Amino acid sequence: MEKGGTFAVASGRQYSDILPYFGGLLPNAPLVQGNGTSIYDCREGRILFKLPLSIAYKRECIAFARENPWVWLVAGNEKTVMQVNFGDSRDAYTKALTDIRIDAEEFLRGEYLKLVYVVQTPEQITRLQRITDRFPSAPSVRKTLSSPVFLETYDKRASKANGIRLALEMAGLEEKTLVCIGDYYNDEAMLRIADIPACPANAPEDIQALCKIVTCGNNEGALADLMETLAQM
Repeated sequence: MEKGGTFAVASGRQYSDILPYFGGLLPNAPLVQGNGTSIYDCREGRILFKLPLSIAYKRECIAFARENPWVWLVAGNEKTVMQVNFGDSRDAYTKALTDIRIDAEEFLRGEYLKLVYVVQTPEQITRLQRITDRFPSAPSVRKTLSSPVFLETYDKRASKANGIRLALEMAGLEEKTLVCIGDYYNDEAMLRIADIPACPANAPEDIQALCKIVTCGNNEGALADLMETLAQM
């Protein structure tokens, strides 16, 4: 940024979960949140764009979750993510995804941009993959695995790639060289539009095949590794 570059994050998370990692640094381009379901200008502190889910679709998702108590349902609004409680044993689920809880009725009333179905055990992962086609669906909804244990659903018009295109247009940055780094299948479209796509060494092989740069693993400083590589190009 000091040398005239532009930095932002395109994430499945929201700004309240993203910004604490940067120690007060505010990215100088809009954040693409929730896999492209919203765009946030952290300099001005406002949402520039969002694609909320319909009430009808949220009702279908609640019904599916009630029928499958081994699935945890996490909802994201424009600010953060929260777990939907159903009054059964899954409410005690403590995996580090969110500490914020809402009930099903509050989920129906609120404006939410994406849903994440979460499982925990290898057996549940197999079940999740096997019944993906039976998950609540609609012509306007996209479903994507963002990790072996997360199935995400959101407006079909949203993706990290579409969000980045729109954010670049909003910021007047279309002519910049676009460098993107991502590690899973929800990053695929984003990597395909990048001038320089990159991924960490622990990304799936077919994701690595899309990339011009493969860094160290994502727990070993992949972003720093990428920036050092770019500085030498």
